[in-house]
Amino acid sequence: MARKHLLGAAATLALGGAAMGWRACERADERAVAADPEQAALGRPLGGIPVAVESGDGTVLHAELFGPPDRPTIVLIHGWVCSLELWHYQIAERLAGVMLVNVGVERLIAEARIVITAGALSRLEQLVGSRMLDLPLPAPRRLSPVVSRVVRYVALTKEAGPAQVAFCVRMFLGCRPDVRAAFGATLAGLDLLPALDALVVPTVVVAGELDRLTPPVHARAIAGALPDVHLVELAATGHTSPLEAHSEVTGLLRTLADRVLVAPRDSLAADG
Repeated sequence: MARKHLLGAAATLALGGAAMGWRACERADERAVAADPEQAALGRPLGGIPVAVESGDGTVLHAELFGPPDRPTIVLIHGWVCSLELWHYQIAERLAGVMLVNVGVERLIAEARIVITAGALSRLEQLVGSRMLDLPLPAPRRLSPVVSRVVRYVALTKEAGPAQVAFCVRMFLGCRPDVRAAFGATLAGLDLLPALDALVVPTVVVAGELDRLTPPVHARAIAGALPDVHLVELAATGHTSPLEAHSEVTGLLRTLADRVLVAPRDSLAADG
């Protein structure tokens, strides 16, 4: 009996110690986010004007307008489990051109680098990955040491700041499980490579060198199928280039806008 009491006491102490260690880790993460200079910028409300946009199949989509109404328009579209806040650093800043950032159009599971496997294991990974994408699994309700580290590994890099990681966690957890699963099911079998023939306007394709979800092989395949393309691979950048390399992405957007919108207007003025 004494032995059982000792074992029970030891287990209680171990659990208590683990809980204290977990909470200490949480507090350390919270302090790191609060001390990050980017936290103030990423926490600032964007202040867009909400509008409802109807897609070709009748689906009503939420969109927001930013900037002067008399200026050319840049349409910024976010990806799976993201929100318009992904473009936090690029909003208010025109579609005669296209920029594809951290994108794949086929073999999304086969080319992913979350877990590196080969042969039969690789085929099993694809089967499991396809099933995981379309499951409406519940997401944790708040930032935790485990969640933040998983998000950093999957979507960012070890160089990403605490505020960027926390921002991504909030954005990903804000996606409803049913929406995540429905879109995930579409991604699992996505094959839009033949559709690239219709993309004939000037295009910039941006990849993150360390992107585990859509590695640069996707960007290279897309670039190889387009007639007027500029391929950019951002060093030491993961799957969220608009955050991790926001200055570079904003600069590329400006350059593309100047090329396809400003130059044609100048040309028309000269002809007139």
